[in-house]
Amino acid sequence: MPTLNNGLPIPAMGLGTYKISNADGVRTLQLAHAAGYRLFDTASAYGNESTLGEALVGVDRADVFVVSKLGPAFHRPERVEEGVRGSLTRLGLEYVDLYLMHSPVGMVFGDEGLVDDGVSPVDTWLALEECYRKGLVRSIGVSNFSEAQLGAVLEGGGVRPAVHQFECSVGFREERMVRMCREEGVLVMAYRPLGKPRVELRKPDYLYEGTVVEVARELGKTPAQVALRFLIEEGFVPIPKSSNAERLKENLAVLDFKLDQETMERLRTSVVQHDRTATLDWLKGAKHYPF
Repeated sequence: MPTLNNGLPIPAMGLGTYKISNADGVRTLQLAHAAGYRLFDTASAYGNESTLGEALVGVDRADVFVVSKLGPAFHRPERVEEGVRGSLTRLGLEYVDLYLMHSPVGMVFGDEGLVDDGVSPVDTWLALEECYRKGLVRSIGVSNFSEAQLGAVLEGGGVRPAVHQFECSVGFREERMVRMCREEGVLVMAYRPLGKPRVELRKPDYLYEGTVVEVARELGKTPAQVALRFLIEEGFVPIPKSSNAERLKENLAVLDFKLDQETMERLRTSVVQHDRTATLDWLKGAKHYPF
């Protein structure tokens, strides 16, 4: 089990919960917990914190690692704690294990279509540090930050981010950002760790042909399992998303095998990197993106 830079243990893989909601979502999350998932990643912006909270009723709190994220309308320092406490209320928890700034850019409270250029990521981060000190959250981090933004938080903050969550897969690796996180002791949490699968188009390519498929055949695993295990061997925490019972079990089974260094190097050097599958276009015109 990996350990964050504040000493907090974190499961090696988790479940992304984007678009998992309502009664069906509760059942999916309960099924995932029964299958062995212990890390669940949600966010205020997903609108499903209450779904996760309902699914965890009766579960030993020490048995799960809950991740949530600050909504962009709560970036003003005077609103950060309100945003955190709102997440806790919807989750029905006294604390979350990891709380992230969902984006480096704030939006105007009450008009979330309008970027709030009057607040910087560092302003928000310093207020989030106070929530950490109060014990509302056990660790704090960031998501979707540029290198400049992460560097500013590292320089201007008093608490080092424990995690940076961003899109990362065997076919899309932000190597400069990964290198920076490693140098600064910030754990990488990988969302969309299998890209954006489109079975009808046989996408992404690496799940259907090439080195990942070859390694999967050699090991008797699926290409998806090899792709997820690659990230774990790199020291990342992937958070694949699925509502399918068999796929949930298949993904979790990546914890039962390893890839040797020769295989890792084959994957690093043979898999063609693809373009980002999801760009945060709404951030591009903002003053603080990039810094």
